[in-house]
Amino acid sequence: MRLCANRGETYRSDQESFRHKDGRLIPVSLTGSPLREEGEVTGTVVLFRDISAEVETRIRLRQAEIAFSHLAEAVVVTDANARIQAVNHAFTQITGYREEEVLGQNTRILASGRHDDRFYEQMWEALRGVGYWDGEVWNRRKSGETYPEILKITAVRDKDQAIVGFVSVFSDITELRAKEERLRHLAYHDQLTGLYNRNAFLHIFEHALHRAQDRQVRLALLYLDLDRFKRINDTLGHVAGDGLLKAVARRIRAALRVQDEVARLGGDEFVILIEDIDEQAATARLAHSLLEAIRAPLEVEGQSLYVTVSIGVCVFPEDGTDPTTLLKNADAAMYLAKQSGRDSYRYFTAAMAHDADARFALETSLRPALEAGQMRILYQPKLALADGQVIGVEALVRWQHPSEGLLAPDRFLGAAGETGLMQPLTQWVIAEVSRQCARWRGEGIEVGRIACNLDAGIYHPAALETMLLETVAAAGITPADIELEILETGVLRDLSSQVLWHRLVAHGFDLSIDDFGAGESSLTRIKELPVRTLKIDQGFVRDLETNAEDRSIVHTIIAMTRTLGKQALAEGVETDAQVRFLLEAGCDAIQGYWFSPPVPPEAIPDLVRGHQGRDRLAALRQARTLGRRDQAAAI
Repeated sequence: MRLCANRGETYRSDQESFRHKDGRLIPVSLTGSPLREEGEVTGTVVLFRDISAEVETRIRLRQAEIAFSHLAEAVVVTDANARIQAVNHAFTQITGYREEEVLGQNTRILASGRHDDRFYEQMWEALRGVGYWDGEVWNRRKSGETYPEILKITAVRDKDQAIVGFVSVFSDITELRAKEERLRHLAYHDQLTGLYNRNAFLHIFEHALHRAQDRQVRLALLYLDLDRFKRINDTLGHVAGDGLLKAVARRIRAALRVQDEVARLGGDEFVILIEDIDEQAATARLAHSLLEAIRAPLEVEGQSLYVTVSIGVCVFPEDGTDPTTLLKNADAAMYLAKQSGRDSYRYFTAAMAHDADARFALETSLRPALEAGQMRILYQPKLALADGQVIGVEALVRWQHPSEGLLAPDRFLGAAGETGLMQPLTQWVIAEVSRQCARWRGEGIEVGRIACNLDAGIYHPAALETMLLETVAAAGITPADIELEILETGVLRDLSSQVLWHRLVAHGFDLSIDDFGAGESSLTRIKELPVRTLKIDQGFVRDLETNAEDRSIVHTIIAMTRTLGKQALAEGVETDAQVRFLLEAGCDAIQGYWFSPPVPPEAIPDLVRGHQGRDRLAALRQARTLGRRDQAAAI
């Protein structure tokens, strides 16, 4: 300032700093002017103004500018006529447009053409009225591709409340919609065949019945069951059996009209719904077409297989007016077709009611079967991928039916639930497993924890806890010897069930989630539950060799399991290729036919003491190492 005054110049500065009495530096603007007497500079007048507020405003504006350019959501600023004034970096990434290509353009350049005029009229009504609109909209990228987005638009008003512009914020939700669609498909479709599952079909059937009742029209239900499928499964294995089911599903779908519905109820059972039946002959023609289509040779796993089907047919309203009755009657008609020599179809008639009741006597024979000792338990080992050792076994219940042979659980567990026998059956399984554990221990055989499937929904939590503790104590073992496997949907129950899981683990029981990935459980709840193992659903393991999406899902589940500090076990492992993938992915353990099918208890000691698992894993690792060396040498 002295220099300015000496030269007689006026000094200005937009920002300088003065120190306050309390030590703070205060930004100021300065103006220094010389004082003159008779042309001589005699002093200086300094004017200054505190500009702290202006500096803070400039800083905030700069911060806002930086935040605007770095937001993950796209931002578009327009004038009152929707002409684009500014966009951020996320906008260019999502739409493919450069900033200079859209400035001054109307936002209509983004329109996909998928919305009608009324859609946009309602949007503008909301913006002019309440000044805000948000929702889902389809827009178009520069490439021409349309995509879904979540869009929020806010009107900007001046001090007189006139709209002077709009600020739009949107996010591309293409990936979110794809994930939602995948979850929806998993919830309503059979993972093996891609057809609707039982729950989805029952929902569709209910609505179809309401339509038929309202319109006073008929509909038909066809119940299909493959003939001697169990023999194919047992002889050729589950891989061939699954391939056969997928091939049959494709043939059924191809024989139907677009509007007809088909579902896989489970196992080798399918059901078809035909609406608007104008004549009974139409259903007969369809049944004949299905028989011929399925009868033709099928190529599965390099083999030509011949399979036939038995079909039961019932019609609304003659054979029933509700889903339960119609399904039961179609099932009864199907069994009549089997009894008549298979590879045929039969209509349900009132005269068949007696035969249907006789078949459903299977349900009532469950209780005597328990008392007569007809139930059996097979055990399937679980193998650690780290060293090939057996780390536990899963107990799998079967029914040695006196006339139908060894029945899998899907043949009778549903009936057990309907007849109130799930509680005594569960208690018998836990008791038998506990006694077998004690027998093995007495022989010096350590099999690890024995896993038992558990449906906690059939018990009051306190009653279940008491039953488990008393049963293992009576056998002379401890809770630490037992692992409880619950379905993924079981973690979504009420608070009392959540408390139950913690109490059981506190007693020493182990807890695992069965068929993980096939349900819709909350990851937050799984994180909070005292679960040690997540068993990857075999539906994802089955097609690891051919399905990239399944490989991605299994990778994700294993990574998530590690993050949560839990163990991952893959179910239904049957091939070397599946084991190699799981080894690479870091899976902890496997269970399936690759190592051993379910076996009687007397076969377990050899599996536990032997080195089959270790040797087979070592061979796989060696082959993998040699393969990598060959690749490196080729490079």
